[in-house]
Amino acid sequence: MNRINWGGATYKEWIGLSAAPVFWLASLVCFALGLAFKVGSGIYIPGTLVDVTFLFSIGLGFANTAIQIVGNDTEKEDLGIALLLMWGASYMLGVGSNVNFLYSIIGLSNGLLQFLVCWGLGIMIEVAPERLLVRFLRSVNILRDSKQTHQPTQKQQAAPQSQPTREQRHAQLRDTQAYNRSKSPSIQNTGQQSARNQMRTTPRQDDPNDIPEFLRHGMG
Repeated sequence: MNRINWGGATYKEWIGLSAAPVFWLASLVCFALGLAFKVGSGIYIPGTLVDVTFLFSIGLGFANTAIQIVGNDTEKEDLGIALLLMWGASYMLGVGSNVNFLYSIIGLSNGLLQFLVCWGLGIMIEVAPERLLVRFLRSVNILRDSKQTHQPTQKQQAAPQSQPTREQRHAQLRDTQAYNRSKSPSIQNTGQQSARNQMRTTPRQDDPNDIPEFLRHGMG
């Protein structure tokens, strides 16, 4: 388990952490109200005139936040196609619902200014909370930085070893020659010993031609 290091967060991470809940609450409200379900379920929360579809919108908002936190804490190549598509769709859904709600409550006379404000604010309150939160959690070591803990790929693991230098090759050659010289006398001694043993074990056969001439006449 990671050891929490509160001193690892700079003032930037603390400022971001203080702003993240404000952005997230605004994002959740804009998301829930921006969906604007025109046809309710007809079932209301007891004692209120709030349709249960509003609770459904709140639940979607929490699920959307969870997907965005996971996506921000994972390297894009590790997300996989399915999770990457869900991560992108969650931001599209969040930004769209935010902008829809902001258009209904912000009434600027200038159409271009209305467009810039609604879209700029809608994107900011949707993207900022999760990124600021993940950045703070990484700085205090609650979440690991995926870039630092990324495992080497199979190609990196199978990388060829470096070739020996010229001096190393010469040293290996000298060691091999010295080893061969040290083994040569023992090989010669072994060969001589084998020859002597063969001479002892082989019976001697006398050649008649080796008998002196006068002995052969005497025997005849």
